Amino acid sequence: MSVQVQKRLYNVAELLVINNQSETQYELMNGELVEMAPTTFKHGNLAAKICARIVVYIEKYGKGEVATETGYILKHSPDIVCGPDVSYFSGAKLALAEKADDEGYLDFAPDLAVEVISPGDRTGEVFQKMQKYLDAGVALIWLVYPKKEIVNVIRPDEPILMLSRKNGDKLEGYDVLPDFELPLENLFARTSGQSSQDG
Repeated sequence: MSVQVQKRLYNVAELLVINNQSETQYELMNGELVEMAPTTFKHGNLAAKICARIVVYIEKYGKGEVATETGYILKHSPDIVCGPDVSYFSGAKLALAEKADDEGYLDFAPDLAVEVISPGDRTGEVFQKMQKYLDAGVALIWLVYPKKEIVNVIRPDEPILMLSRKNGDKLEGYDVLPDFELPLENLFARTSGQSSQDG
């Protein structure tokens, strides 16, 4: 006779304590802890470039906030907490963010979620997470693939759009970031000071 072991489910408050007391950081997927591995330079550099471009956009066009690796509570019971590599939310959500506890996670979904895909990420798990974002109301998702130099653009009720550096494509912000553009040539360009022969 086999005995089924019930998985321990965690909630938002427990996740916050774990992440504050541990060097390892976690997200919650339906109450289950998902370990977040440290990122590579290229991963972090791409996230930083996207974040910087959105900061410039906000300064030019008005309200909204951009953040990196910020926890968003996408669902309660069982809890889902995700920290996109980069996220943006409009000025309409600023009041909610300001009401949030300084030590807690934001209890709403961002308008834009950006995930830079790591070599160890499993496709099925990535798309399950993207579905969680969509279910929570995220209006725009950019999945950035560093090695292939492509970005998949995901929007509710739209087919996935694959953009490529090789094709001269550019990221657009649609209704979330109107008039935002980021050519993939600029996004994937080598960091200054690096030789073209480097890795």
